[in-house]
Amino acid sequence: MLPNRPRLRDRVLVRRHLGELDQVVLHDQASCHVLKILPVQWQVLALADGTRDVEGIALAAGAIGIATAPAHLAEFLAHLDAKGLLTDGPVEAAVDDEEIDEDLLDVVVEGIPGWTLRCSGRGACCESFPTVQFSAREARRALVLLEDEPHDFYPQRGIPREGGAVAPVMIQGRCRYFDESRRCSLQARGGVEAKPAGCRAFPMQKIWDGETIRAGFTFECACVVDGIGLEGGEPPLPGGARILRDAPRIVPVGRVPEQVGLRGSEHASRAQVRRFYRDLAEQPAPADVASGLWAVGLALAKGGLEGAAAAYGRPPSVAVEEVRASLRELRRSVSAWREPLGTFRAPSDFTRVGLDWIVEAADRILDSDLPPPPGPETREAEVEAFYVVATSWGYADALGRVPLAHAFPIRALRVWLARAIAAAPPADPRAVEPLTVVEVLFRAVGLDSYAAPDLEVDP
Repeated sequence: MLPNRPRLRDRVLVRRHLGELDQVVLHDQASCHVLKILPVQWQVLALADGTRDVEGIALAAGAIGIATAPAHLAEFLAHLDAKGLLTDGPVEAAVDDEEIDEDLLDVVVEGIPGWTLRCSGRGACCESFPTVQFSAREARRALVLLEDEPHDFYPQRGIPREGGAVAPVMIQGRCRYFDESRRCSLQARGGVEAKPAGCRAFPMQKIWDGETIRAGFTFECACVVDGIGLEGGEPPLPGGARILRDAPRIVPVGRVPEQVGLRGSEHASRAQVRRFYRDLAEQPAPADVASGLWAVGLALAKGGLEGAAAAYGRPPSVAVEEVRASLRELRRSVSAWREPLGTFRAPSDFTRVGLDWIVEAADRILDSDLPPPPGPETREAEVEAFYVVATSWGYADALGRVPLAHAFPIRALRVWLARAIAAAPPADPRAVEPLTVVEVLFRAVGLDSYAAPDLEVDP
C-alpha cells in the first residue's frame, strides 16, 4: 500500500545527469537498483516530503506550474514504492554545523614523510567521483558567485531538506562547475576558497587512530604520484603545526573505529590495528608489492594481526589460481555495474571508461598470467612501495566495512590490475597513473562491495 504521506528513503541518492539525455537518476543504495526519471518528474517528487498526501502533492505541483492529476501521480508513486524507494512521514532538518572535531583540537598531528602536493590542475578529480558534495552554505555561495549562470542542486540523499548537503548536476560525468577548459569555474571566479570543502581538501586527509592524527592523502590523483619525494610543494601539514588546532580544518577528521573487522565475526581493537598499520608502514618493500599484500591477507585470514605485517616483506609464492578465482569474482562485480551505468552515463564518462579498463585488464590476467613486478629502483617500483606506505599511514582499510583479511587481497588485486593497464596503456591521458585510476574507481563506485554484500555504493 502506498504510504499516506510519502517521501524518498534516505538511502536513495538523487543525481541529475546531462549527456546524450537529460535525466534524474534515483539510486537505491540497499538494492543497487537504478531508476531514471525526467527532471519535471523530480520537481514533483521533491514535493513529496513526508508532510503531504497525494492530493496535497498534486496541489503543490500545480502551485509551481506543473499540472498533475492525482490519479496519475498516485500511479507514479506506486511504481517507486514497488521498487522500495518510498517511506512514510517527514524527516528532521539537517544541521549545518560550523565547528568540527572540537574534541580533537589538542591532539598531536603527524604529517606523512617524503611527500608534498603540487596540483597539476588537470582536473581528473573533478570527473572521477559520482558525487561532488556541497554544504547548504557552499551552494548558496556558488549561487552568488556565479549569479549569471544557471544552477541546479539535488539533495545528497533522500528528499530536499533545509540545511542539508546537496550535489550539483553532472555533465558528461563531471561536475557541472568543471568547465570546457578543464578548470573549476568557481575557483576561476572566486579563488580556491570558493570551492566546496571536499574539493579544497582533496586528496589530503587526516585520520585519528586513538593516539595521534595522521595527515596524509588518498592515493586517488595523479598529483599524488607526482609528489613522491618532491620538495617545494604543499606539505600534508603546514610548517609549525603541531596539533589539530594549528592545522587547517576543512573537512572532518576520519576516525579509526574502536573495533575493526578482522575476519568473519572477529574484530580487532583500535590499539591492535594502530600497531599493525604502523608496523606495516615501516616494513621494507618486497620485490613484488602485490604478492606482499596478498601474503598479508593470508596471514590475517589464518592468524591475527600479530606478525601479519612482517608477511609483507617476505611473501611466499602466490597460488595463482586463488588469485584468479578472486579476480573472476571481482570482474563479475565490475561487469554488473557497467550495465546500469551505461544507461545514464555518457560514453566518455570517466567511470564508464575506467571500468572498461579494469575489465580489460582483468581479462588479460585471466587469459595469461599475473603481471610481473616492475624492475628494482624504477619509478614504478617506487610508486608501488609508496602506495603501501601511504595507505597504511592513512589506515585505509580500517575505515571501511570490508574485514581486513579480505581487504588486503583486494588491495593486491588493485596493484595487479594497475600493472596490467600499464602494460597495454590506453591512449586516454586520464590513464597516465593506472594505480590512482584503479584506486579512485574502487572507492568512487564501491568495487569492494563484492567482498561485503551489504556495502552501500554510489553510481
